[in-house]
Amino acid sequence: MKYAADELAYGAWIKARASGNPELIRISEDTLYRILKRYATSVVCSVLRYRDPDLITDIVAHAFEKAHQFKGESKFTTWFYRLAFNMCLRELENRKRRAEDSLDMLHGMATLGLESHALAKLDWARLYKTLSRADQKLLNLKLYGVEEKDIACALKISSKAVNQRWLRLRRHLQSLR
Repeated sequence: MKYAADELAYGAWIKARASGNPELIRISEDTLYRILKRYATSVVCSVLRYRDPDLITDIVAHAFEKAHQFKGESKFTTWFYRLAFNMCLRELENRKRRAEDSLDMLHGMATLGLESHALAKLDWARLYKTLSRADQKLLNLKLYGVEEKDIACALKISSKAVNQRWLRLRRHLQSLR
């Protein structure tokens, strides 16, 4: 049973830290790191709908930082899932806040190759609502700086299709001047 082994890995890490043996600490820490990274990847992909390597790394680092706060009232993996889920929710809230800031959106559009003089003429809220859900998702992911391969994964299309959709969307937005 995989989950029982994951719980044992946490216990082994605690015992290794108590023993003070650096080699034992390193081995148990590496094992626990791989387990936590697997869990974090699962949570991030579930909540954000794409893989965000930076957030995954932040979650694992935060878990190691806060491990001393684990009281043992639940399974360690349950505690970790909650920590990861909360960090994902915080990230979503931060992204929503950033997306609502129209100046950031305009700057982002300008850096994505759209002409800045055309940007001032557009009512972005109205324009955004006219886009298809697929185009809205693509635009959001591009504005957040998500890599092309991760956009392809999130939208369940090929990288080539991402490029084609992005070109079509840019042309559409530029035609609205």
